[in-house]
Amino acid sequence: MLTLTREWAGGLAIAIARLVEAGRPACPLCGGPLDPKGHDCPRTNGHTPRSGRTMNRDEQQTLLLKGSIEVEGRVVASSNQALL
Repeated sequence: MLTLTREWAGGLAIAIARLVEAGRPACPLCGGPLDPKGHDCPRTNGHTPRSGRTMNRDEQQTLLLKGSIEVEGRVVASSNQALL
């Protein structure tokens, strides 16, 4: 059992608040801490954008009409049922 004085508990609460405030910023998607080297966000399934640039509507339409995509990997057995 741990017994704290009122003063010690108050000092501990202040120290914890300062530690949390000085910590890493939170991810806007999942709320987890952002690491300076990167963040494997569960909301993005670990994927990160290749660049910070987004396409405008004309670029998106051109990509959809004239672009191509290459898919690598395999379809797991449980997913084959959805393809039948």
